[in-house]
Amino acid sequence: MASYKGVNGVMTALEEFFKRRLPNELKQGSVNARVALLGSADVAKPITGNVLGIYLHRITVDPYGRNRFFPPRGLEDNSPRPELPVNLHFLLIAAGSSATIEANLLSWAMVELANETQLDVSQLSFRLALSRLPPLPEHVDSYAARLSVQASATATEDEPVDPAELSAMQLGRLDQEDVFAAAIDLSVKPGEVLSVKSSAKDYLAVKPV
Repeated sequence: MASYKGVNGVMTALEEFFKRRLPNELKQGSVNARVALLGSADVAKPITGNVLGIYLHRITVDPYGRNRFFPPRGLEDNSPRPELPVNLHFLLIAAGSSATIEANLLSWAMVELANETQLDVSQLSFRLALSRLPPLPEHVDSYAARLSVQASATATEDEPVDPAELSAMQLGRLDQEDVFAAAIDLSVKPGEVLSVKSSAKDYLAVKPV
């Protein structure tokens, strides 16, 4: 774990994973279920509506990976940096208007997890730190940004990725369906969450050049 914020990134990724896959028969009509992250305050009081809740109740250090180290950053900083691999223990909590709805939500979620054995980097959310940017001029409320992506189709979680081996990707445009570009221009406002999704999709589409 490179940052304590990594845990929140995984939690958000898991929430979005379930939201994207929730079938219409559960999220629409009389069931009208939703997926939500739950904290201690949420589980301590009645949950309204039909909800599949995700509750992180325990974090443990992975005993099989605690002796691994990150690869050296370069000649100027080649001191060993230990990894902190952790296991996140989640409780899936179903709250519903009937036992049938609760059972359907839980069983559906377990099937989805069984069919998708891991959440890879493409399913993780990320945050851009703006603390090092210069302050905005008066009467200007956003930064101009450009998003581009480099990736490798052959990368695995077991081997370090060499940035020099990454290839440029094309990104699905936000305003035109099935149109791709090398980069996407964005307007970023400090303190706001920006969800970047390709047109007519609930994710950012990426494909090789």
